[in-house]
Amino acid sequence: MDNTIPTMALETDGEDSNGNLSTYALKTNIRGIDVIFPTISPQKTELFRARKRGIEINSPFATFVQHVSDLDDYMENYEIYQSDYEEFARTYQNKIVNYSFDLHPHKKTTKKVVKILRKIQINAESPFHFEYEFDIEQNEDSLIKQLDDAKTWLTEQNSNKKLVPVIDMKIQKEGLFLRKLEKISRDYDRINVVYRSPNLAQANWADLKAFLKDNKIWCHMDCVLNRYNNERIAHRVRLYAIGVLSSSVGYPFGGSNSFKKKNRIKKFNTTSTTYDKIDPPYLPTFAERQDRIWIDSLNDEILELQNMREYVKQKTFYTNYLPSNGGSNYLAFSEGI
Repeated sequence: MDNTIPTMALETDGEDSNGNLSTYALKTNIRGIDVIFPTISPQKTELFRARKRGIEINSPFATFVQHVSDLDDYMENYEIYQSDYEEFARTYQNKIVNYSFDLHPHKKTTKKVVKILRKIQINAESPFHFEYEFDIEQNEDSLIKQLDDAKTWLTEQNSNKKLVPVIDMKIQKEGLFLRKLEKISRDYDRINVVYRSPNLAQANWADLKAFLKDNKIWCHMDCVLNRYNNERIAHRVRLYAIGVLSSSVGYPFGGSNSFKKKNRIKKFNTTSTTYDKIDPPYLPTFAERQDRIWIDSLNDEILELQNMREYVKQKTFYTNYLPSNGGSNYLAFSEGI
């Protein structure tokens, strides 16, 4: 394992603003791998499907998503999950590996859970350690103390992983989400934010938008639910309009609609930045056709983000790109929060 601490200096190629929103064209290099923002970090299901079909995903990242409904089982059998993550990191050692703890929204982290998360991550070939909060409702000073303790623990483990704070959008105390973002941005150049529906976390979405307007930082949105919403607007593309520079999807936790759409295929449309339905017949088979369109669409999303980046560099993203590419959808999402 390369124990060199990633410097991750963020360089600016451009930025754009419309008065209410800002976004940035940033880049960096992490252990010899060039990263051009914005981009997407594909998760393990997407990577598996791509490898199965012999398709390369054009992203420098790979995200291991640990989907946890039964927290007791996770704690009891953490060594199995640790082994799974380490194997994943070895498989994708040519990429920058991220860890995602996708916990059921009705479950809560504790000190014991976070200590297990540290053990699971410590030996994996990733330049990052993702530190989840003991208690998402703790105040900002308690969070800083936890992060300082995590740094000390990493030093004791002789680890040079770069610490990444993870902040959950379901924080309920008024203003606390924003205060945490502001506090940790003083010492950290990357923040992971756990996605929650704007319908359930409206105030925190507004605070995130305001924070990113004034802070040029690598904000990664984790556990985005689904690739698109009910209007089929691509989540991971439209997040760039509020300054989110990378994202990865999680997994739904079930519900009445979980299996209703399994026989539909949708493809990313670069003109409308939505997912459009593809009609049968599906050749060569439904499963292979679905996989290939899914991964091709992911690559198209990444390309579209790079196209958007060029508009940001020219300071015409909000004035030229959005009005001609479903801008009302973007702005309804980002200004309506």
